[in-house]
Amino acid sequence: MAFLVLYFPIMEIKEVRPVIRKYLNNARAGWESAQDQGFSEFTGFPEDVKRRFNTSVCFSTTSHEELANRLLGPIKVKGVELDMDFALAGRDFPVHSTILELRANEQLSGKQEEDLSIAVSMLPEIQKLEGLYINYDYLFIDKGGNIILAASAIPEQVLAARQALAIVGQVKGLEPLPLTDILHISIARPTQLPKTQDYAEYYRLRGLRPSFHRQPLKMRVAQVNGQNAWDMLHGSL
Repeated sequence: MAFLVLYFPIMEIKEVRPVIRKYLNNARAGWESAQDQGFSEFTGFPEDVKRRFNTSVCFSTTSHEELANRLLGPIKVKGVELDMDFALAGRDFPVHSTILELRANEQLSGKQEEDLSIAVSMLPEIQKLEGLYINYDYLFIDKGGNIILAASAIPEQVLAARQALAIVGQVKGLEPLPLTDILHISIARPTQLPKTQDYAEYYRLRGLRPSFHRQPLKMRVAQVNGQNAWDMLHGSL
């Protein structure tokens, strides 16, 4: 019988239970999907993304370098070992952590996107995010097979920024997409799964998970980016 090991220090569970509960549930769903060969190969972002306005934080050069050394590099090695391939953050889509997305009924015009970008940049809650350090300490694979690095303690500044963005969206007739009890970086999306269909071995990410609990990845926010989600995902930050 295969066993699922989920890492979380007891003190953290007491402090931020809703966030941790959500991550544990996502991780369990990933494990069940791995057991059922339910992971899917990533073929591209859905067209619906074009109707979304995304506000994300992006990080300093030093933070990018540490992410590459501690996680992106080892994932490439795992891919070779398991005969897998990935769409990787920092190579195939920008490294970012979404604060909130606002969805329109139809694709926004360039003028609407420009107005939103200006409105977002002027929010005091958004301006306070620059220079913020965020500790990402929980690594897991979700039910689709995507590698996620999440923060078990979501800074108050992020929560305040989400609330302010939601208000801007509502005023402008856009729907704030729920993003509760999670702050994460999408690290990798599998474009080629193991031919052996041994997804459980991939899910375990041997040697990687515990290291982020012992030493969280401390990422410094360099700037906040607000733009069409499709353009963001296919561009560079």
